[in-house]
Amino acid sequence: MLQYAPPSQLHVWLSDLSIRAITLPGIRGLVRRGIERANR
Repeated sequence: MLQYAPPSQLHVWLSDLSIRAITLPGIRGLVRRGIERANR
């Protein structure tokens, strides 16, 4: 961990990174499902 960085800013960056890592695959999955349903 970066001890010299502001804790609040570091926490915000980590939370944003974790949220993106979790939401991106979910959004891609929903898009793929929508495309498959539309093609059917």
